[in-house]
Amino acid sequence: MLSAQALSQYVAQKVIEITAILNSNVDDKSARIALSTGLTAAMYLYGKLRDEQRTRRQQGAMASAADMPTMGIGGTVPIPMTKPAPDASEEAAPVEDKGTDNSADKTPAKMSKIDTAIDMLKTDRTLRKLSTRDLEEKYPQIKRNSWATAKQRMGRHS
Repeated sequence: MLSAQALSQYVAQKVIEITAILNSNVDDKSARIALSTGLTAAMYLYGKLRDEQRTRRQQGAMASAADMPTMGIGGTVPIPMTKPAPDASEEAAPVEDKGTDNSADKTPAKMSKIDTAIDMLKTDRTLRKLSTRDLEEKYPQIKRNSWATAKQRMGRHS
């Protein structure tokens, strides 16, 4: 009987300590709970704390979504073009020669090696993890400096 009372008193003291920690504004609640109790109990209580926080966040998100005004779906989303789209009428129409050399107008603009590297980095995410040396070995037509510049530009625009 005496051991049951001692155990009950011990548990009550620990509950009071943990409740005080949970109600406090300290940043490291989980560490303080771990010190106050055993690690197993602390992890259980930490899990409960996380569940309560998650529930409060979800309720806050639902409440804030409910407060938003309701409107019809509409509007526009700007989509930046990286390459100009070829015009079908330009491709089908023959280019008239007026006696001057317009060979630059007849051929499509070539992409620079840096633009090609940027395009490759955008489309294949695994390439982003490779070093410039590895990229140069894999794609010898694009030099290491071009890969470095492309990665630098990708970093600025991401």
